[in-house]
Amino acid sequence: MDLEKEIRSSSNGDQLWFDARDLWQWLGVKKQFAAWIRAQLKRNKLRYFEKGIDYIIETEKTAGRPIINYKLSSRMCQHMAMLSETSKGGEYRDWLLKIERELKELEGLSESEIYQKRLRELADTIEQEEKRLALE
Repeated sequence: MDLEKEIRSSSNGDQLWFDARDLWQWLGVKKQFAAWIRAQLKRNKLRYFEKGIDYIIETEKTAGRPIINYKLSSRMCQHMAMLSETSKGGEYRDWLLKIERELKELEGLSESEIYQKRLRELADTIEQEEKRLALE
């Protein structure tokens, strides 16, 4: 199950963008798309996702009302899929956990070594974010 192969994508320079409406449909979310995407963007802004980096909003002119298209980075698309409370979201989480277990076996790391590695990566991420915020 490769989420990124099932969602329409487009590239803009080096960045690959995934269509939020396709993600919404793929996940089988019952909520209206406009309400769902607004809630997702609000919730995910709290997790360091930034407009222009992790998502973009494009307005498409039509004969009637304009269409607002939301494009998501791969990271944000995966994040939203993992946090969704739908059966497809659960399948995606399970698939990622399976891949993670397989990678652990290939790396030959123990559980504690993996957690230590993750803690170091998290500490590095926090340090980088603090530096970025200090520059603003």
